[in-house]
Amino acid sequence: MLEVASRIDRVVVHPGAAMVTRIASATLTASGEIAFVGLPAGLDEDSLEVEVSGPARATGVRSTLAVVTADAGGSDADRRAAATRLAELTAERASLKASLAALAGLAPVAPAGDRAPRPRWSDVVTAREGVLGAASRRGAALKAALAELERAIEAAQRALAVAEERWRRRSSAELAAGSLSRTVVAAVQVDGDGGACALACRYRVAGARWAPSYVARLGDGQVRLELRAAVAQATGEDWRDAQLELSTAAPTRKVALPELPALRIGRAQPAPQRAGWRAPPVGVDALYRDWDAAFRDGVPPAPRLGEEIFEYLDADEPTSEQNLDALRAIAGAPPPAPMAEAAMAPPMPAPMTASRAPMAPGAAPPAPMKKTMMMANAPAQDARRSRAKGEGGGGRRQAAAPPVEEATAVTAAEDLLAFGALYLPGPEAPGRGVLRRHDAAARGAIAADVLSHSRGSATARRQALSARPLPPGCLEPGPGQYDYAFATGGRVDVAADGAWHAIAVASHAAPVTIAHVVSPAVAPEVYRLATVVNPLDAPLLAGPVDVYERDELVLTAPLDETPPGGAIQIGLGVDPNVKVARNLRYREESAGVLRGSLRLIHEVTIDVEHLGGPAAALEVRERVPIPAPDTDEVEVTIDEVVPGWEPWRPEPAAGVAALRGGHRWRLALAPGERRSLRVAYAIKIASKHELVGGNRRDA
Repeated sequence: MLEVASRIDRVVVHPGAAMVTRIASATLTASGEIAFVGLPAGLDEDSLEVEVSGPARATGVRSTLAVVTADAGGSDADRRAAATRLAELTAERASLKASLAALAGLAPVAPAGDRAPRPRWSDVVTAREGVLGAASRRGAALKAALAELERAIEAAQRALAVAEERWRRRSSAELAAGSLSRTVVAAVQVDGDGGACALACRYRVAGARWAPSYVARLGDGQVRLELRAAVAQATGEDWRDAQLELSTAAPTRKVALPELPALRIGRAQPAPQRAGWRAPPVGVDALYRDWDAAFRDGVPPAPRLGEEIFEYLDADEPTSEQNLDALRAIAGAPPPAPMAEAAMAPPMPAPMTASRAPMAPGAAPPAPMKKTMMMANAPAQDARRSRAKGEGGGGRRQAAAPPVEEATAVTAAEDLLAFGALYLPGPEAPGRGVLRRHDAAARGAIAADVLSHSRGSATARRQALSARPLPPGCLEPGPGQYDYAFATGGRVDVAADGAWHAIAVASHAAPVTIAHVVSPAVAPEVYRLATVVNPLDAPLLAGPVDVYERDELVLTAPLDETPPGGAIQIGLGVDPNVKVARNLRYREESAGVLRGSLRLIHEVTIDVEHLGGPAAALEVRERVPIPAPDTDEVEVTIDEVVPGWEPWRPEPAAGVAALRGGHRWRLALAPGERRSLRVAYAIKIASKHELVGGNRRDA
C-alpha cells in the first residue's frame, strides 16, 4: 500500500457541512492500493470519491479507522510542557526556602566533656564571627536565587496561562494520543507501464457554518460592493491555502421523491410496508462473464449458500439452523423436508410478504419469518386438498382450518440500516456480488471506549459550533429558491477552532444613484437613499452591509435578499444640508344651497432649501385623505397643486395594508436653491357631522 501526502485544495461550505477535495501526486508503475491518511474520523463514507488522472484508474474505494498513538505536538503539548516547567520551579523554590530556614538555625557548638580545654574568648569570638559570616554570605546567595526564581515562576505562570488559553481555543485538527483518524484506501489499476498521476479524494464532513455580509464603498457615481462571509468550522482539519466556495444548498437535507400510486377500481387493500433491504439477486456471476473472459481464465466458484450471501453479518455471530433456513428461503432454495413430502411440495414462494417489516443488514432473520413462509404456502395446500377431494368423489364437508396467527412486525434500529457502511467487492474478489461491511475489521481492532470517546468529542464540537451565536446582524442562508455557490477570489485559511473567521469573497463595481427622500408630514429630516442594481449574476442574500463614504463608516444597515438584476436600496442617514419646513392652514366654509354642507379646506405649504454641497435629487412625499370605501357622505377634492406631482403607490410590506392617497414631488435642487411646494384640498361633509379624530387633517 502506497501512502500519499495530500493537501486540501478546495472546500465547498454548505449550511452545516463541507465538501472537501484533497489532491496529491504519485508515480504509479504497478497496480495496487493508495492511501490518503490523516483524514477526519467523522467524514461521511457515502460521499467518498477518489479520482485518478493519468495512466491509471481507480477501481474501488474503502475507508478504515486508525488510533493516533503519539501526540503530534500543538497546544496540548505546549500546555503540558508549561505545567511541567511551573511544577519544577515551584519545587525548586520550596527547596530554597527550606535551605534558608535551616541556615537561620546555624550556631557554634561548644566542646562536650569536662576534660576538654576551655577555649579562649578570642577563639570563641572568631568562631562566632566565622559562622555568622558564612551564614550571611550563604543567605544572601540563597535570597538572590530565590528572587530570581520568583521572577521565573511568574513568567512560567504567564506562559501556562497563555498555553491554557491556546488549548481552549485549539483547533479540532490537533489530535491527541488515543484519538481517531480515518484512512481512505483506493484500489488503482495501472495502464501499461504507468507513470505520474494526479490523485483527488473528495468527501463530505459535518461541522461547518457560514453567513454572508457586505461592504459598500461609495464614490463619485459608483459603489464598490464587497461580498464577505463569516465562516466557522470544527470538521477536524484546518483549511490551509484552500479555494473556498460558499453554497446555499443543503446536501444533508433528506428529500423524499413523491410516489405516484396506481389508481385501481376494486376492494381497498392495505398498503404494503417498505422493505429496508432486498434479497440478493440470483445469477450474480453472470454479470462478470465479460470481465472473466477478458482478464481472467476460468469462472470463479459460486458463493456458498448461507455463508457468502450475508457476509456483512458480524463474523462472530453464530448461524443457527433457523437462520440458515431463512437464508435458504431468501436465496430461493426450498428448506430441507422429509422425503415423503418433498416429492409433492411445490416450489417455495418469495418469503418477503407485504406484511413483513424491513430487516437490516447485520441483524439475524427473526423467528417469525418461518411462520410467515408457511402462511404463504397455506393457500396452495388448501387448493391441493380441494383437487384431491374432487377426484376422489368424497362429498363430506371438511371443517374450516383455524385462522393462522399473523406474524408480528419487526422494527429495526436506525444504526442497523447503515447502508453507507456496506461496499461491493471488486470482480477479482472471492465474495464478489455480495455486500460487505467496511468497518468489520476496524470494529474488532478499536476498543469500544475509544470509539465512544471519539464520537462523543466530535458530537460535542458540532453542538458547540451550532450553539455559537452569529456575528451581529448576520443571518445564515436557509433553504429557499436559490441554490448558488459564491467562490472566493483567492485562497484562504480557516482554522478548525469553531470560531468565526471573516473571509473576503469578491468585489464588484456598479453605478449608484443617490436620492434625497423626505415625508414632512411624518418627520422634517431629509434622508439620503442609495439605489444600486445588483451587479452579480447571482442573488444577494440577506445580511448586514457596512456603508463607507470617503473612507469613513457611515452606518451599518440590513440588506434584504435581492435577485439578480434587482434594485438594492441602502439608507445613508440624514443629510443636514437639505432643510424642509411644512406649514398647514385650515379653515371651514359652509356650502350647498341651504348651507347644509361643510367644506374643510386644507392648504399645505412645503418649503425646501439646499444649503450647500453637490446638487440633490429630492423626493417629497405627501398624503391626501381618502374616504373609507363603505361611506358616501365624505368627499375629497384637490383644488390646487403647485408644481405638479404624481401618484405614489409603494409596494406594501408583508402583512401591511397598501398605502392609499400617496403622492410625491420630484425636484432637482442646486446648491443654495430654495423652492416652495403647495397643495390645497377640501373635505366635504354634512354640517351636522364631524370627522372621527377631528375635522383638521394634519397628515
